[in-house]
Amino acid sequence: MELKSDIGAKSAWKGFSSQTLYIAYRLMILEDEMDMYPETVEDLMIKKNEKIKELIQIKNLSKKLSLSDLKPQEEDSFFKRVLKYKKENVIIKVVSFGDIGEEFQGVIKHNQNDIDNFKAKMLSYGYTLEDVNWILKSLAIEKENEEYYFVGTADCKVAGALGLQR
Repeated sequence: MELKSDIGAKSAWKGFSSQTLYIAYRLMILEDEMDMYPETVEDLMIKKNEKIKELIQIKNLSKKLSLSDLKPQEEDSFFKRVLKYKKENVIIKVVSFGDIGEEFQGVIKHNQNDIDNFKAKMLSYGYTLEDVNWILKSLAIEKENEEYYFVGTADCKVAGALGLQR
């Protein structure tokens, strides 16, 4: 039987490795006038000409990514933290190294029922309608394939450049 601390350590390492891969990849494709700040406001903050352009949360879960995985009801949640930047026209991005759940799939596809459900949940957690509308307007959800970083094109073999192995 695996100890709870061993499971937690493996999970933390999996998340850290995914963050490292994604950050290294973004560093490789970074435009000259952009700067990256890992582990500041979020897992990754990208600025262009000193203005915040992206706030990125990176997830690598063994289940499909859902709204509850971002713990929106908690005071220090991803969404509550990014609200501080809503006047800065920033992209708030969730990167998933795993499958994306149905509720987020519907939001991505602009399905009105799923958007309404997302809004209702967020309003029930104490967000204002203005905040929820801004989140929906600014939110990007992307699925990344970890395999790409290991066996992708020659210029994208980030894992090898970092000395990481599966």
